[in-house]
Amino acid sequence: EMKASAPLSHSAPDQHGIPGSQGFDVNKLTWELHCLVKNSFSQRNEADGLHLSQLLEEVISRSPSFNAEALARCVSTLSRSSELHSKQAVWETLARSLVVLVGSHGSFKIPLADSRLAAVFVNGFSRVESLCTHRELWDALVVVTLPALGGMIPRDVASCVNGFSKVQHLLEHTNLWKTLARAACTLKQGMNTKDVAGCANGFAKVSGLQEDTALWEALRDAALLMREKMNPQDVSTCVSSFSKIDALLGDKELWRGLGKTALSQKGHLKAKDVVDCVRGFSRIEALLEARMLWEALARSFLASRAMVKPLDLVDGVKGFSRVDLLLDNTNLWVSLEKAALLLLKGAGQVTPDFIAVLVK
Repeated sequence: EMKASAPLSHSAPDQHGIPGSQGFDVNKLTWELHCLVKNSFSQRNEADGLHLSQLLEEVISRSPSFNAEALARCVSTLSRSSELHSKQAVWETLARSLVVLVGSHGSFKIPLADSRLAAVFVNGFSRVESLCTHRELWDALVVVTLPALGGMIPRDVASCVNGFSKVQHLLEHTNLWKTLARAACTLKQGMNTKDVAGCANGFAKVSGLQEDTALWEALRDAALLMREKMNPQDVSTCVSSFSKIDALLGDKELWRGLGKTALSQKGHLKAKDVVDCVRGFSRIEALLEARMLWEALARSFLASRAMVKPLDLVDGVKGFSRVDLLLDNTNLWVSLEKAALLLLKGAGQVTPDFIAVLVK
């Protein structure tokens, strides 16, 4: 997951605290939440669990009167714990609080000095899957984010691109995406590998940006410049994302570079990384005969097969079947067959499309 570049600092409250609403010490609340949430569920004892429940009740009752900073602290802290994403009452309250906060200020703007708050909201709320269909929330976040983009650093822009791209009804929001694209082009020099991968991943989902030459050339140049610093997740994300852009499919320099980088990471690719690479590289004509690359991806796939999800299995079968030099790799195809049989017998996540792709 993308992390907002400048997470709101969590320091122990001083004796005066930082009031976020009506004299209530929000800093104390968010600090205690931070201390509990940073430990995984298995590390918490019964008393911790009870304390966390009490704090969440406090968030529900107090957050409607929080200011933007206090609200952002809560969203940032709670979104980092996936087990808390199911706490619907908490998230509905936080979402409603932001909508009201934006509405109560008319043309509500976060000062440029605090533009990171917009990125924190987008990043945090987008992690909670059930909120990605909350139209009011996301329309309010667009209002908050657009004027704040001018003061954002590269990682915050990438965080917004990644977050907004998870919201289906915003993918057609032309002004939002054109503004984000301009911001990404302007800040390309300051991006790190995660920023480039996050931007590529988000922008590739927006059909209206498929032919934005300036944007894709900027991301392509940035990816080539820093490809040797990429970790496995960054490489696989770039491969998967760039392969969706028709104008880049024939770019031999880009694909040779990404192919070499993926090959150098072969022992470290997780199941999803392997599938992303297979999905992307199998669309590149110039790489279909790159034996070392495909044999390394086949070995990595076999090593991580137990972790492969149903949809990823389909993409694996589909991608590998396009590579002629792998069609007689018995180990690979027997392994794929076993995985497919397990899924078909379970039939829980099998759809007609799933079967059609496997048959083809």
